[in-house]
Amino acid sequence: WGIPTTMMWITRVGAEWAKRMLFTGQLITGKKAESIGLISECCPEAELDARVDALAQYVAAVPKNQLAMSKMVVNNAIDLQGLPQSQMLATIFDGIARHSPEGVAFKKRSEEVGFHVAVKERDSGKPIFPEAAKKFHRFEDSARRKSNL
Repeated sequence: WGIPTTMMWITRVGAEWAKRMLFTGQLITGKKAESIGLISECCPEAELDARVDALAQYVAAVPKNQLAMSKMVVNNAIDLQGLPQSQMLATIFDGIARHSPEGVAFKKRSEEVGFHVAVKERDSGKPIFPEAAKKFHRFEDSARRKSNL
């Protein structure tokens, strides 16, 4: 439960797919992840080690200074798009979400039925803890109650 701090998704897959993944929590296949740009390549598990080794050898052949400078340029461009600020905001919101009524209810449910069952329930597509959300009140409601004291 919470707000994943993987805001790199926005940079990798765009706002539409990032929102879909964050809003639904639905799993996607490796082929789908490749087609939307979340990963650079998908291959059968039996070929994975050989593909990684081949890519690593290719990259290792490039001069280290050129690798470092290329990495700096790409990372700078990503930073200028606002990734560090988005990551920070997501981290703050993750803490808030985990302490919201829904987050507390999810933690309690995980303790009751186990984490895997609670995640399966959470990702079922059905409303998530609607009874917990009803207990939440807006700041204005709280301020109004205090002013009536």
